[in-house]
Amino acid sequence: MKRFPILALVLCMLFCSVQSSYAAGEANSDELITLETTGELVAMIQTRLRELDYFYFKPTGRYQEMTKKAVIEFQKSQTDEAGAQIIADGTVGVQTKAILFSEK
Repeated sequence: MKRFPILALVLCMLFCSVQSSYAAGEANSDELITLETTGELVAMIQTRLRELDYFYFKPTGRYQEMTKKAVIEFQKSQTDEAGAQIIADGTVGVQTKAILFSEK
């Protein structure tokens, strides 16, 4: 009987590590996130914007106007490696994702 809780714990740990590595992989994808995009990556973007005080709503996983506005405000305050302001178009591509999920 003591094996069941241990097995359950091991399975839970395995599942959680697979989920977090999948989410990290999504953050590194080349997918362009625009209006009406849905999914875990959108929820991650919303969560990160919320952590940085650009998004004030509960993450929904659906990229709508409120998310686009938050992304534009975030982009307006960011620069690339050369110090030039990044394009604030409200889409989340490779550059915006890299800055958004950096350790800053």
